[in-house]
Amino acid sequence: MNDVTSVKSFLRTGPPSAYSSNRARAVKELFDSDYVKPTDNFRVFQDNNPLKSAAHKEALCRYESKLKKESKLANHHLTDHARRINFDVNEKEREVEEKVNKQKLFSEQITEQMRLNVSFYLFVIIIFFILIGGAPSSKLCNC
Repeated sequence: MNDVTSVKSFLRTGPPSAYSSNRARAVKELFDSDYVKPTDNFRVFQDNNPLKSAAHKEALCRYESKLKKESKLANHHLTDHARRINFDVNEKEREVEEKVNKQKLFSEQITEQMRLNVSFYLFVIIIFFILIGGAPSSKLCNC
């Protein structure tokens, strides 16, 4: 049954019975005489009840300790993250410095090798002209 037919049924049959299945009959009015305010209800623990205040205090302590743990964990995470960033920055600087040093060393080695090659070839040329006999300038120039 839908709600419209249940309301019509309620209006035709009168007040709800104890075993009614209609939704309209099952809803209790807000200002029913059986309603008791929480401050007047004996089933509700009042704020001045020592059991309620003890339970509230214990729950508050648990919540605050949980917040402290989470805060400590978050701080640890942030410091660890900052440490990793610093390490990566230092590592990058070290790698760049190492690369520059390698390039300098390679350049120095190439320069030294070229200097040695030139001096060797000059030595070979001088020995060649000595073995041939005569000065290189007299053979090369037609003066």
